[in-house]
Amino acid sequence: MITIGAATAIRGMALIAWGTDPFTVPAFTPGPSLDLAGAAVNRQTVWIVATTAIVLALVWSLFQRTTTGRALRACAADLVAQAQRRFDVHRRSRLQRAEIRP
Repeated sequence: MITIGAATAIRGMALIAWGTDPFTVPAFTPGPSLDLAGAAVNRQTVWIVATTAIVLALVWSLFQRTTTGRALRACAADLVAQAQRRFDVHRRSRLQRAEIRP
């Protein structure tokens, strides 16, 4: 209940501070929509899909092709086996949670 109340209060303060008029941003890539298989697709949507595909491919290659990625997958599967193979399990766990420390 507190979370819902806080969200409502923050939304109300934002409406008071910035008003109710929408703020539009110019298109990243101006121009007409593209026609793909009979569907009109915004150029911005193409950028979003392409960027998502590239990031997905990079993350996949990290987990499949690098030693660090394989160790992260192994730690997720079996911590005891990784400890027996002398991997730094705590370091890998911090890396999984993006708590990267020296």
